[in-house]
Amino acid sequence: MSKIPFPINNIQPFAKMVQLVTLNPTINPLQFTPALMLAIFWEETMFQNMKQWPSGPAVGFGQIEKSSITLANLFVSGNTHSPFDAQLILNDENVSVQASTALLNRYSVNLTTKNGALMAYSKNRQAIVNKWLNCETALNSLLINPLGLNPSNVEDALQLARVFPKSGSEYNIIHQQLF
Repeated sequence: MSKIPFPINNIQPFAKMVQLVTLNPTINPLQFTPALMLAIFWEETMFQNMKQWPSGPAVGFGQIEKSSITLANLFVSGNTHSPFDAQLILNDENVSVQASTALLNRYSVNLTTKNGALMAYSKNRQAIVNKWLNCETALNSLLINPLGLNPSNVEDALQLARVFPKSGSEYNIIHQQLF
């Protein structure tokens, strides 16, 4: 297993992330479910509202770039410079979620399929989209049936989006922050 490609010292708890994606839904939450947003945010940053590591233009839980922030702004306000900018996304977790959902909303209006919107969001990486969709399916079943919502099941679902160690010091850091 390869080492996680960025620091893992600011992973947000799973329950907090569920709350963030539930309070900041897409315009079509049946197509772009909270579980899908969780899958995207886990695969991109492991629930960390961060700059692209070690350097790069992407920011936030969903790692959106400046050109994508512009598209999200145009969709929400018709203005290229508001309501989102990179610093505000990094400073406010709700705004980070809102910017990613606005971008998906924009893609969903212009593209006819869920997969098409996800391909645009992922910069045409079908393998990544497949990971998101597999994780979404697993997380949806857990979120629908809270009896199955335990750390082991959540971690198994998240593994579908981004593989991480199942034991050892990195695992302990991830697990303690998630729960």
